[in-house]
Amino acid sequence: MLLKNKNPKGRSYLPVIFIFFFVFSQIFDGINIFGIRWISAFFLVMLVVFHGLKTEKISTKNWLIYGLLFVIMPFYGLFRTGFNSDLSALSDTSQLSFSVLLFATIYFQFGGNAQLAVKIMIFNLRLLSFLIIAIFMLNYFVGYYPSFFVGNEMMFFGVREYGGVTFNFVYFISSPLLLFLGAYDSYSLIKRLSILKLFLFLLTISALFLSGTRSLIIFSLASFFFVSFWFGSLRTKIFCTVAIFLTTAYTLYLYMEVFLAMFSAANSAAKLSYLSGYAEIFGNSIYFLFGQGWNANAWSSDFIKMLDIVGNPGVKTELTYLELMRVYGAPMGAIITILLFSLPFIGNGLKEYQWLRPALFMYLILTATNPYIFSSNGVIAFGVYLGFLRMTKGVELHSHDASTESLSLPRPL
Repeated sequence: MLLKNKNPKGRSYLPVIFIFFFVFSQIFDGINIFGIRWISAFFLVMLVVFHGLKTEKISTKNWLIYGLLFVIMPFYGLFRTGFNSDLSALSDTSQLSFSVLLFATIYFQFGGNAQLAVKIMIFNLRLLSFLIIAIFMLNYFVGYYPSFFVGNEMMFFGVREYGGVTFNFVYFISSPLLLFLGAYDSYSLIKRLSILKLFLFLLTISALFLSGTRSLIIFSLASFFFVSFWFGSLRTKIFCTVAIFLTTAYTLYLYMEVFLAMFSAANSAAKLSYLSGYAEIFGNSIYFLFGQGWNANAWSSDFIKMLDIVGNPGVKTELTYLELMRVYGAPMGAIITILLFSLPFIGNGLKEYQWLRPALFMYLILTATNPYIFSSNGVIAFGVYLGFLRMTKGVELHSHDASTESLSLPRPL
């Protein structure tokens, strides 16, 4: 089905081009290897400014979370960092980059751009899932090695082993976003079963599984039940609960050694060892209340020791919500975490896009032990979701605003 324009004259394809360029670059050039990540963001920022100069109003529902993510947190982070260290030596810029990129997604809030952004995201994630499956199959059958993607640090490729079971993993930087595609496919199957939808769903689940990470493997197996539980009746919820229990029990019976290997102390040692380090840091009442700010890896002996113990050469750990408390203080970090987890349960949004709620909730769970919020992945996840909260029946893709007219984009598969 095509998205039709009621007024063919004066139609503009600029929103399609710029939003597609932005979403594509965040998914396929998330670490800016080719330089298009920031170029695409620049165009959207200019369009946001243009709309602002036109004094075009947008919903104020999302300003609290927008203001928190790209005003309060960046300025407070800079303040605490400057108080504890030299800002000129700042090495951890991920949250500043996230704030700028998220600001660009305000463009999703105008006219029918929110719906367009969702469809473009699904289209690009579908391409990503096809690419992952293709690389895996080519490697399996003809020994193809994805040197282009690995060499440009767009993906990790190798062999994963759990309890004697080995398989090649294909992990793109943007693989975690496939949770959104999995939720979309699950919701589509729930609404109407078809062979094509089932085939696409299985491809998505396979792409998630092939990431090789424990969290994504679990979500690949449980995403359909999770989405079904979210939207189902009481009977459906009971069925899903029983199905998950029985499936888990049977899987454990067959692959107990694999499960124990995946969650063994050795595999979890690094993340568990961080806990004692956080306890030492939070033992300082100043840090507990007000945080350390960014760049603590350059001056905090407790944090440096914590990273060195596990051989982490980075500037932070993967425990996102504990990191929020360390950087901004426990009170502010807890408030930020609560606000983030409230997002899947607030607002309305159009009915056909409700699958974004369980998708974001799964993503937030995933980020507890992975640094996926302050990244290009997080920009797409939160930018698209905040756009969804803006959607109303009165704002269609054929809006009379010339900036959002005439979007002849195929419905995502």
